Amino acid sequence: MAMLDMKTISLGLPYELILRTVSVGEYRLQLATIRNLDEAVDLLCQTLEKKHCGQRERLYDQVFAENLCPYFGQLWPSALGLAQFLAQRPLHDVDMLELGAGLALPSMIAAQRGAKVVASDFHQDVKAMFNFNCRHNQLERFNLNYYSLDWRESLVTQRFSVVMASDVLYEGRHPEEVASALTRWCLPGGKIIVADQGRGQLQRFVSIMEQQGFVHEVQIEKIPSSSELSHFDAREIFVITFCRANK
Repeated sequence: MAMLDMKTISLGLPYELILRTVSVGEYRLQLATIRNLDEAVDLLCQTLEKKHCGQRERLYDQVFAENLCPYFGQLWPSALGLAQFLAQRPLHDVDMLELGAGLALPSMIAAQRGAKVVASDFHQDVKAMFNFNCRHNQLERFNLNYYSLDWRESLVTQRFSVVMASDVLYEGRHPEEVASALTRWCLPGGKIIVADQGRGQLQRFVSIMEQQGFVHEVQIEKIPSSSELSHFDAREIFVITFCRANK
């Protein structure tokens, strides 16, 4: 691992970053990631307390809200599982959108496979990390772009043949919200791909998609124990592909 002297933009929070080497099939990337997520959250809390003295409890609620907590800076097992899945498929000229992309590893792999990819997220610090990682890995020559996009609220401006997401089902309200967003951004006749490590909300999400007329196929991607994610318990990732049932 290589230490990287870089600070986030916008909030000015000094997350300590490191370069992690990530291998996905034949592809090898060096990604700037937050060195330690717990430390980053603690630092965020301390910074906000200094700015808003006397509002400790309310600030902690804000920190762990999705729009502030720096979850995006962690490489998650489901993202690696989705990237592995994409690395095995022909994607030339396929137009794809990744919602809640975070570090956007699946988008980077898909772009190198020839897809036309848009990675998106609503955390205000993601764009800086995305731009750095694309430059560092010389990905500018691929058809890979970034949208700052809140999948819960943003108006649909373009629809895609494939809409994908990983590890976006970790709260009770997410199955309905995620299903709504994925289907809104997907072209009629397109595909939706979701990767999940088997969290408690996954089955409810699948049921909602079935109620909306989608059929699905499941593939299990195994995470190598030698990977950068060896500290996680998740070793098998469910990659589920949805498409409209033929009538």
